[in-house]
Amino acid sequence: MINDLTDAFLSIVGVIDMREYEHLLNVPTFWRGLLLSLYTIYFFWLMTLFTIGIRIAQGFSIIKSTLIALIGLIIFQLTLLIFIR
Repeated sequence: MINDLTDAFLSIVGVIDMREYEHLLNVPTFWRGLLLSLYTIYFFWLMTLFTIGIRIAQGFSIIKSTLIALIGLIIFQLTLLIFIR
């Protein structure tokens, strides 16, 4: 993902210390709250886009489109989890 690329680049050029950065994202600080807020926005925005796309492309009802979008989002996130971590 693009955020991992920027984190790695900033670490390589010496702008940030990756260990300290990871530590700050895993303790209850403002930065962790910001990260979790961005994850929440990402989840709802992607669900909205998936639902709209499925509804327009397939002509399904909103409930059926939302269910299919949720399944697609879970599969997408599991694929990212497998290949990124």
